[in-house]
Amino acid sequence: MQVMQVVDSVQEVGAAVFQEVFALALFGAAFLFFKILNASRVPSKGLKQAKHVEPSPKYGSATPPGLERSPRGTRGSQCIGQPRVQAAEVQIVSLLERREFTSALSTYRAIEREGLDHLFVSEAMFSNFIESAVRVGKLDVVERMLRMMIRNSVPPSLDVWQTTLKMLASRKHYATCLQVYRTHGHMLPNDKVIFSCLINAALEGGMPESVPSMLKRYQQCDLLVADYVTAFRAFVATGSAQLAETLFLELGEKSTTLMLNLVLLTCINVKQPKRAMSLLLKAHDFEAAAEPVQIVDTISYNTVIKGFVASNDVESCWQCLQSMRKHGLEADDVTLTSLLEISLTDETGGTTDRLVQMLMESRQDQALEAVTCNVFIKGLIRAEHLQKAVQVYEALKKSGGSPTIVTYSMLIKASVDALDMEHALLIVKEMVAAGMAPDEIILTHLLEGCRLVGNHKLGEALFDDMLASGVQPSEYTLTMMVKLHGRHGAHDKARKLVETWEAKHGRKPSVIHYTCLMSGCLRGKAHDQAWAAYQLMEKHGVSPDEVMMTTLLPAMVAAQAFDRVLHLTRRALRRPGGIRVANATLNSALSQMSLDPGAAREAEEMRLLMQNAGLEVVTRGNMRRNAEHAPWRSKPEQGSRY
Repeated sequence: MQVMQVVDSVQEVGAAVFQEVFALALFGAAFLFFKILNASRVPSKGLKQAKHVEPSPKYGSATPPGLERSPRGTRGSQCIGQPRVQAAEVQIVSLLERREFTSALSTYRAIEREGLDHLFVSEAMFSNFIESAVRVGKLDVVERMLRMMIRNSVPPSLDVWQTTLKMLASRKHYATCLQVYRTHGHMLPNDKVIFSCLINAALEGGMPESVPSMLKRYQQCDLLVADYVTAFRAFVATGSAQLAETLFLELGEKSTTLMLNLVLLTCINVKQPKRAMSLLLKAHDFEAAAEPVQIVDTISYNTVIKGFVASNDVESCWQCLQSMRKHGLEADDVTLTSLLEISLTDETGGTTDRLVQMLMESRQDQALEAVTCNVFIKGLIRAEHLQKAVQVYEALKKSGGSPTIVTYSMLIKASVDALDMEHALLIVKEMVAAGMAPDEIILTHLLEGCRLVGNHKLGEALFDDMLASGVQPSEYTLTMMVKLHGRHGAHDKARKLVETWEAKHGRKPSVIHYTCLMSGCLRGKAHDQAWAAYQLMEKHGVSPDEVMMTTLLPAMVAAQAFDRVLHLTRRALRRPGGIRVANATLNSALSQMSLDPGAAREAEEMRLLMQNAGLEVVTRGNMRRNAEHAPWRSKPEQGSRY
């Protein structure tokens, strides 16, 4: 009985084990069948492929940062897609060589949509794509191709980096250059071409904060001495005086004049002229140790002098100048004009005297340049040092230089302003003797001088002589002649001059000339002649302006010529084409009319004109009444919208 129970138990266990083994065998067979089936099938377009990351054969299992491979399909799909991608690469390169960028990009995107873009491994294709993208301005494609190269384990070569950055920098795509540096800077080789492009992009693109890190990489490149100029330019832009000085001292006798001048400019820009002077003297030591090398030139000293001028350090300017002469360098125009700027701040005049003396002695063996002397003369005249300006003029002539018409014009104007007509005429005489005819500007200056000194006859004689010599007068000449006649009461001459000016000289007098004519008459109480000038202006179709109305209308009121006042008021309030006149001026004229019993008709018409124009009418009588009830309205309106 017990034996039977044991046998039954063994049979039950065997059956259960057999069922489990059978199930496992069946599952294994099914798994093997489907695996073989999947391996033999070609992936359909648009189906998502299995993804895995293969280690780079170049770097082993540890893939360097930035060189991670893109997701791959199965080995079978790669084998099938590789010929298609290779054919696409050849087609893309051909299209790019024919400048068909859009077609090439479409071909690339078609491969990308099929999920085969990870099979692009041709550096030539990527390089051509990048160059073409830069050429047509598709900068997003540049970034895209660089990223794809790195993902596909095709790191850009030195030539690709150089070409890409040179093209971007030459076309002023500075932002893209800097983006390349920010994204791929760790992969860029230390090459002077690459980093000179990047430094230039940072400086020109207004991002100097990127320069210091670039300079460190740049200085690790295999640089020649001339290549350090790029570094010094960067120091100027970033104000790195300490770095500039350190590099300059390291180069020592190998430094060039350009490098020195850039170092000095860096120091001056950060307001350290004494540091600049110290480096300049150090450069002289380098010269002495490596004769006959010349590092320092006149520009070097001019740079330092400008720094001392900016800091208002007069004594250091002179010390710098003495050092310049000691080392056999001559001051040029820039040197002298820079010193002139600071000398004019010396109220004692001693510095100016020294500078003028230096100018006169600076070129004993050759003629002074008129341009430099003109700068001196202009500065001295502005500082009211006319006598010193004349000394410079005399030194220019004595050295054999040739004064220009600008030279003569400035001195004549300055002499006129100083009321020294004798000296002004002397300069005119010397000008004519030099074979240079005075122009209308000089004529106008002389006429102004005659007016100021009250020499009417001399002014008329000068005007006639100038016309006889063929000088074409300007509208300013007419203004000066009208003022000259008006000051001496020659109102008829002034009127005739204005009346015949257009016929004789081809230019129509303006309202300014007629206003000058009226002002001269009114100054001499010649109201009738002033009114005749106004009628002449109307005859010639010249429109009055506010200045003329403000000049003539009150004068006619004072002369009690109320019919003329009414005429001017009609002209002022005409619509369209009216003239703005202050409401207070019109109300004052109306009040004067109201006080004259014989002008009642004119007063009433003027009141109606003002009311129709929307102006407030305020006479002396209602001004008093209004003041009793509303003191704040006791003052007449100062102007109107007209």
